Order: sequence, then structure tokens, then C-alpha cells
Amino acid sequence: MRYPGQTSLEAAASWEARLAKLPERDRAYLEAVNGRYYGALAFASEQEQRELTARGFPMPEEWLAARDTPDAELERLATAGNQKARMFHIDRVSERVAPVLTMRGFENTPDDQELFRQFVGATPMVANLLHDTRSPFAAYLAGRIASSGTLGGQPEAIAASFQLARELGDPRADSFRDAFLDQHPGMDVATVMTAYSYFKSSVDRTAADGKGR
Repeated sequence: MRYPGQTSLEAAASWEARLAKLPERDRAYLEAVNGRYYGALAFASEQEQRELTARGFPMPEEWLAARDTPDAELERLATAGNQKARMFHIDRVSERVAPVLTMRGFENTPDDQELFRQFVGATPMVANLLHDTRSPFAAYLAGRIASSGTLGGQPEAIAASFQLARELGDPRADSFRDAFLDQHPGMDVATVMTAYSYFKSSVDRTAADGKGR
């Protein structure tokens, strides 16, 4: 499961050591990405890096390659079935949708209509990503895009994603959840469980419905 053109991934003693070798612009970008995924991209040793790679987490060079890929090409790769391209496309759509729905909601403009089209396409794509990869990172993506699609960016879907990520093999998910809950007290437990059940059903279904493939 590699991003196109990335034939090898550079081993590093830690996430910080890997970023230290990059230009400042690239470091700042990767630090921002890691921040919006609760620190889940970071690794403390080469062994942990190998474990994250095996679980489908994108590595720094893949993030940088995807950052420089035009929207249309990234969406084409995602629709064609490249799993890492799907991850990056979903992340990009989430980043663009969140501020729109936080501030005002979709409007009847060409830009908003195009963004809405991308969001509608990314939603089943993340369900198929969960089913096909069973990657904990796909769980984090599911929570993020579901939250970005709510007015005000409601946090319950993100909270649900931590439970699924733990079940899919990320032992750090509980600590991410605890930190997130400290920052978002008073969430609706029923909404969290509804989101979790929806995400889990995507992982467990016996056959993909074909959407987003």
C-alpha cells in the first residue's frame, strides 16, 4: 500500500529525526498534518515506524508527494483504487469542507458545488477504505470527514474513531481519546456510539457496495 511513485520509504530513528532532515516548509506542513491527527503519525523508533507502515499509516515522503499532487490527479488516483491516494484525497476534502460548514454551510456557487461533489464522493470512499484496509488511520480519517461534514464540526464522530482505531490495532488510540475528551467535554454519548456503529459496519460488511471504488 504505497502512494504512486514512492517505491521506498526512508527509515528514521524517530518522527522528529525524519523531519529534522527536511526543509522548514516541509517540516511545518508535516507538523500541521500530525497535529490534526492527534499525533498519530509520529513514531519514536524505527520499529514503531515499521509497525505504523504495516498498519497503513502514511509516511512523511508520501504526505509530501501527495501535497504536490493536483486535485484532479489525486482524485483520479483515489477513484482508481490506490489506497494511499484515497487517504490523501479524503484528508484534503475534509480540510476544505470543515471551515465552510463551521462558518456558513454550502452555498449555491460553483466552488461550493464542486466541494460538495467531492464530499459526497469521499464519504463512501472512506467506508470502502475501512473495509479494504482495516487500517487504524482509515478510522481516524472516517472520524475526521464525518465531523467536517457537520455544522460547527461536532466532535462525536472523532471520539468514535478512537475506539475503532484501537480495535484495528493502534494501541495509542486510548491516549489520543483521553486527550481529545479533555478538550471536548460534554459530548453526547449516544451520538458517539451511533457514529462508532456506522464506522464498524463499514469494516465488518462482507462485500463492498462498489461506491467510491
